[in-house]
Amino acid sequence: GMKQYSNADQCYIGALSVFRKLSLGADTVHIANTLSNQGVNYSHMKQFSSADQCYTEAIAILRKLSQGDDTVMIAHTLFNQGVSYVNAGVMGEAREKLREALYIYRRLDPHNPQIEQCLTIIKAITILNYLRKQCGRFFTTLLFGIYRFTFAELINFINQ
Repeated sequence: GMKQYSNADQCYIGALSVFRKLSLGADTVHIANTLSNQGVNYSHMKQFSSADQCYTEAIAILRKLSQGDDTVMIAHTLFNQGVSYVNAGVMGEAREKLREALYIYRRLDPHNPQIEQCLTIIKAITILNYLRKQCGRFFTTLLFGIYRFTFAELINFINQ
């Protein structure tokens, strides 16, 4: 439950402070990794703005370490950030991050299973936007408010 996430959060905060001391303030891949994992954890706790800050900082560090080149690790972090935006209901940002991740995966790791996930989520966001435009607020409220249809169910529906 939530307790395990807040315990994990304490661990990540501790790990970050240790890594920062060890590296004498220099950015390292360990710090980026820890920030990224902390982002996932915040997302689980529905603390989306904290999650976003972690992902953004992690990506900045990874880009600095790779001298601006894309890496699969950057793609993973962008993917997680995109999923976090989906969970926060911020679909425009979600699609942007997932497209960035997709672009990197396709170039650097064309057989990565995340590619399929990126495509599916982007497709789900597109369908959602289409439904909102066509059917307006009423439909969206009906589907997601009254019937409690979830984004995850939309994904499963697309995957059938």
